[in-house]
This record gives sequence, structure tokens and C-alpha cells, in this order.
Amino acid sequence: MTTVATAFRAPGFGWCGLAGADRGLKRIYLPEPRREALLSRMCTEFPTVQLKDGCFSDAAQELLKFFSGAVPLFTCRLDYGRATDFQKKVWQAARAIEYGQVRTYGWLAAKIGNPRAMRAVGAALGHNPFPIIIPCHRVIRSDGGLGGFSAAEGIALKKKLLELEGAHL
Repeated sequence: MTTVATAFRAPGFGWCGLAGADRGLKRIYLPEPRREALLSRMCTEFPTVQLKDGCFSDAAQELLKFFSGAVPLFTCRLDYGRATDFQKKVWQAARAIEYGQVRTYGWLAAKIGNPRAMRAVGAALGHNPFPIIIPCHRVIRSDGGLGGFSAAEGIALKKKLLELEGAHL
């Protein structure tokens, strides 16, 4: 099964990417300042990727809608690949966090029935292949700190995404 990918520019944010195959999206790439950096990341993760403009256009349009400040409705199929059951459970619970809202790692751990698993929840979110659709940026520390964010711009991007949504920190 061949992995195909596309890159597109989100005004005010940078170059985003989508990669996937017949079973659905495998990965969403958060904004990079330079297109070349994004393409390098894609080729590192998927060495045989074929760049194809316009693939996953529905998902790209929904992401552009999000980056413009609107609430998107994501309907694309997601290919979770080799994700563990624990990761899937965390991601499913995180996906339920509404636009503009924030929750803590502890809240998410309790939501999945394992209230002491805050660090494991953070680790699962750090491996989230579908940021924005699975809104890991909406999960913060119990003291109100932003916590981590595995993206090119790190915490600065997390803060920018939360501000875009009008989240109260």
C-alpha cells in the first residue's frame, strides 16, 4: 500500500501536511515555517511517500477552516496503524474535548478510568498522529501550565492554537 502525501500553506501558521493511503489518513503534520522542512519530515517518516497535490482535499479544507478560526467538522477516515489500545482510548477521550475548551492531563486520565495515569496520558498525546482532529493542544497541566507539545514550534504553537480557539487559560 503506497503512502501519498500533500503539503499546503495555512496562512499565518505555515506549511502543513497530510499523509495516508487507502485506509485513511496516517498522519497530520502541524505547521512548519518552511515547506522543505515539512517535506523532509514526511520523507523521514514515510521513506517511499509519493507527493500528490490535492490528495485528502476534504481534510485539508477542514484544517484550513480550523486555522482560519472556524470550527471544522472532520469526517475523514483515520488509520491508527500500530497504536496501542491505551493510546486509542486516550485519543478518543481527547477528541471529545470541545473547541475552545481545555482539560488537564489528570482529567483525561480519570476520563479513561485510570486517574493516576497522567504521565502515560501525556506520552500517548505526544504520539498523537492526528493533531487538531485529536486536539491534544487542548490538554494542559493541572497548575494551568501548558505542558508539552510535540510540534516544530512547540509550546508557542500550542498557545497560538488555544488563542485561536478563544480558550481561557
